Amino acid sequence: MFCENCGKEIKDGERFCRNCGSEIKKRGTGSEPESQKTFAIKGASKKKNWKTIAIIALVIVVVIGIFKWSSKEETLKFNVRVVNNTGFDICALYASEPNVDNWEEDLLDENILCDGEKMNIEFIITEDNLDWDFAIEDVEGNILEFYGLSFAECDVDGATLILEYDGYETTATLY
Repeated sequence: MFCENCGKEIKDGERFCRNCGSEIKKRGTGSEPESQKTFAIKGASKKKNWKTIAIIALVIVVVIGIFKWSSKEETLKFNVRVVNNTGFDICALYASEPNVDNWEEDLLDENILCDGEKMNIEFIITEDNLDWDFAIEDVEGNILEFYGLSFAECDVDGATLILEYDGYETTATLY
């Protein structure tokens, strides 16, 4: 006879399993029909549980791997030389992907880019979106915006962004 709980062999007449301590219910006393008797095969439940756990773990690993592979975006780090030809000092430079209503953080990091000067910044984007809009802010809080600039033709080792303002119209060149 075998323990119904752990599957270990039990000697006839024992009331408790020596392995797991479960109470042994007597079978074949006429209290249960023959069709309702159950028999445990030694170690069968452990093997089944191990295989089930292994299959579930494998499925989880595959799903995570597929998700990471499919969502992996290549990032590009551009060293950008910003040239200020606006006629005023720039205290903030913002960037945003097209069709987004808000500007990202200040790329100048509290530095001021004086009129006629150049400053190098590091600009990191994903390979999926090379088009960007820029905005600059002067010390009085006036904001000028530059739309539709693309990094597609730029060299990541040395792109240049020239910002210009003639008092009426803004222009920007990115190469």
